[in-house]
Amino acid sequence: MATLDLYGLLISSIRRDKAITEARHIVINNIPVPNLFQQPDGFIRGYLAEQTRLLETAGAKVIGVCCNSAHHFFASMRQALSDEVVLVDLIQEVCLSTEKNGFRRPGVFSSTMARPLYEQRCKSLGLNPVMLDSAGQGKVDQAISRILYGERGPELLHELDALAADSASRGADCVILGCTDLPLVMTSDTCPLPLISSTAVLASALARFGGDPVTVNGGIVA
Repeated sequence: MATLDLYGLLISSIRRDKAITEARHIVINNIPVPNLFQQPDGFIRGYLAEQTRLLETAGAKVIGVCCNSAHHFFASMRQALSDEVVLVDLIQEVCLSTEKNGFRRPGVFSSTMARPLYEQRCKSLGLNPVMLDSAGQGKVDQAISRILYGERGPELLHELDALAADSASRGADCVILGCTDLPLVMTSDTCPLPLISSTAVLASALARFGGDPVTVNGGIVA
């Protein structure tokens, strides 16, 4: 569902006035996440490198990975590609978008796997991330699993918005949705803080190579 969400946002982000002959060719390789992350790191590293290389073989010149956790293996995916192919660094794009939109203390909602990636990258850009405590992180991990199993109800939304309110009380000025499943539930309509959707940011980054990026409802994009 996160891949489907990205595809829709990407289409919306590409300039609509281009002739059909100028439209970009989009190739999707939908891999079995999160099941993949139950495998040993060595297997995951090789598998993601292979699947990324397949996209280049299919003709891709710009590649985005619609999974924040997979960026733990970003270097391996980058090494699998030729120098002519751009591999979008989603963690970097999201943190840059946060900074560009004037936020300095982002709350970070991500998987445990992606959490240190965001904490380190935010700090490298001079941002002061407001990280969840162990209980809050556990709730977000559980929420991601529930979303993957198809839950989208108001109870789950209320729990996530409550975590955002707690982050606001600790000084957060926005919330980074550092998992592409979270935007399927959380929206700016109910969240007490502005949202930085990693899905929307990725769509905008990819669209920069095929047209003008636009602001997508429900997330701030670069």
